[in-house]
Amino acid sequence: MSILFEEQLLSHNKEIEISMKILLQLEEYTEQENIMQIARLLLSQSQIIKEQQTALSEVENLCKDLQEQIDNLCNHKQQLIIENHKYSSQIYELQNNYNSIQKELDSEKYHSQDLSQLESHIKTLQLELDSLNNHNAQSMTENKRLNENNQQLLKIIDDHEILIQRMSNDQKQLDFLKQEVQNQIHNNKKMAQQHDILVEQMKQKIAEYELKLDFFQQQQQSTLQSRMSFSLVDDLVNQEDLYQKVNETIQSEFQSIIQNTDNTETNNTEQVDEFTYFKKEYCGLKDNRYIKEIIKKDRESMKKQYIFCFSDYIFRINIRGEKSKRIMFITESTFYFFEEHNQNIKITRQFPISKVQQLICCEFNPILCCLKIKGQNDDYLIETFKLKDFIEFLNETLNSQIQISYQQNFQIQFKNYTHPKNLNEIGNGLYDGSGKQAAFKVSQKQGFLQMQQKTLFGFQDWVEVFALMTDVGLLLFKQAGDMHPILFVPCADAIIIKNPLKCKPNCLKIKYRDCEYVFNVTSQALLEEWFQELNKQVVSQHKLQLSQSLRNL
Repeated sequence: MSILFEEQLLSHNKEIEISMKILLQLEEYTEQENIMQIARLLLSQSQIIKEQQTALSEVENLCKDLQEQIDNLCNHKQQLIIENHKYSSQIYELQNNYNSIQKELDSEKYHSQDLSQLESHIKTLQLELDSLNNHNAQSMTENKRLNENNQQLLKIIDDHEILIQRMSNDQKQLDFLKQEVQNQIHNNKKMAQQHDILVEQMKQKIAEYELKLDFFQQQQQSTLQSRMSFSLVDDLVNQEDLYQKVNETIQSEFQSIIQNTDNTETNNTEQVDEFTYFKKEYCGLKDNRYIKEIIKKDRESMKKQYIFCFSDYIFRINIRGEKSKRIMFITESTFYFFEEHNQNIKITRQFPISKVQQLICCEFNPILCCLKIKGQNDDYLIETFKLKDFIEFLNETLNSQIQISYQQNFQIQFKNYTHPKNLNEIGNGLYDGSGKQAAFKVSQKQGFLQMQQKTLFGFQDWVEVFALMTDVGLLLFKQAGDMHPILFVPCADAIIIKNPLKCKPNCLKIKYRDCEYVFNVTSQALLEEWFQELNKQVVSQHKLQLSQSLRNL
């Protein structure tokens, strides 16, 4: 710093010298008129010089201060050099100490490696000890398990010995039961022989009754031809009563035979009464495997041991008036509709019975009705020959909560149609109430029957027919809705026999003079209905003939 200030002072002195030379030159070359200006310049120059001198004095003072600082710094530097020597000696000592410590650490590392090896060896020994302890524990548990197995084997051996004793006792009881079964078989053979003898006797009695009936008819005709007196009217009435008694005795004897055979076959086993839970099951589906599963599922859902059922053969009617045969099966919880193909049924529709909103019955057609279901835009227009029983079942199941009405013309909503159709618009006016369906009005009973017929080779075959029970006899049609019957079976002077075949249950035989007709129905309930209805018509026809003969007299 002092050198710098010295240079600055030298430069100012040079400038002063230069300015003095300039003044001398100015004095030589200027004239008198310019002396004032020169003086002014000199005054200004002198002031500048004074200012520079003051600045120089300040610079000198600053240089002195700086010099003092430099001296202080030199002293401090000297002290630092001394301290540096001290620190270097200490560093040297520390370096020596570090080297000695490093040597000691190297020796300790060697010893630590030995220690780590020893520790690893101890760990391996500890693991082996743990494995040995585990093996000992497993062996202990295995010994316990083997002891338990031995105890169980001893118990099994004891149980086996007890079982052998029981088996020996059961074998003795089985031999005793075999002897009883053989005795029972012997007794059944005797009963079967007695049954055959009784059947032969009944056949003989039937033949005798037929001869008596022929004799009574011939006597009646002869008495009518000879214009018998009014005193013989009571005798004719007695003949009518006798004819009815003959039928009653025949039926009662056959019933006793059937009951005896049923008792021997069932061997006093408890069975569900068909006339309680399956009273209205008219299609004979209670033994079908698929129907059994449905009934079991509904029983479990309703938590009941038994549930009531209803079934009937129906016709589903579309908007063109075309009929499709279906099976309607109803439980206490669900509606089912089935198609029948080669004695196999396939479900086509099902819905809960609680969704049945309304049942509309036709006024002029006693078998036509329409089911309206909640939440569905497809009504079910059907023909059922058990409409009365169908309504009773719905009322009993739904506690009379269903709306039932009778109308002459009502609306039906069909699937894929936006607007409902009137009944008289279906099938080009097929159900317009003009009397095309009046054939059912004169029938007391109608339904499907299976009729037995003989083939060309003498074998027996069963053909399904549709039967109408009228006040003159039984009309048989090939299909329901046909206009022309295929057979007429009169009820006058006919004998009705129930269950004439041993190999097939639920059969009826109608014997009229030299002709015999055998029919089969699907359930015992239908068998009773047809049997009662046919007997009623036989009695009414016989009474009608007697009344006509009395009028002729």
